[in-house]
Amino acid sequence: VLVTTGTHIITATDQDGDALAPGASAGVPVAAGAASRLLVVLPGETHQPGKFPYDPGGAGLGTVTGGKSGSSNSYTWTAGVPTQVKVLATDAYWNQVSDTRLVSLASTDPSPFSVAPTQSLVGGATVFNVALYTAAAATGTWYNFLAEDQSGAKFSPSTYRSTDVLVVPNLANKLRVLTPGLTR
Repeated sequence: VLVTTGTHIITATDQDGDALAPGASAGVPVAAGAASRLLVVLPGETHQPGKFPYDPGGAGLGTVTGGKSGSSNSYTWTAGVPTQVKVLATDAYWNQVSDTRLVSLASTDPSPFSVAPTQSLVGGATVFNVALYTAAAATGTWYNFLAEDQSGAKFSPSTYRSTDVLVVPNLANKLRVLTPGLTR
């Protein structure tokens, strides 16, 4: 089964020792199917159409490795620094599909500065510039993203949850003194 968009050549060779000449097909075009799900691609990850497994939804619902390669763990998120997160509309085999629906991107960062913007897909893709703000000083803090279909005719599932990303503190730029009885 061919699942990746593009033109593919199918080659046949003799495996039992007979003197048969190998053969190759003409180019076989494979087009994307209908848009049916979202995919979140984080820094350190690369969209890889056709990559198994094909379960939709991301972390907690399906798979976080289908449709991409690389690892978000290879990228260090710094608190307060905007970082690009890509959201794609794909078919059942993670091929990008042209689509213009509205999608939102929320994070699990509890900071009041972390908002869930909504943007339209253009050609089946959009890039969110996202800053995460909360990080534990000694260890950093782990968060993830939830992309959600905001259109009238939603995908099923209508969400995709990313892998966790580690957010480390930014450089110190203030000194805060807490007197007895005050808390952070």
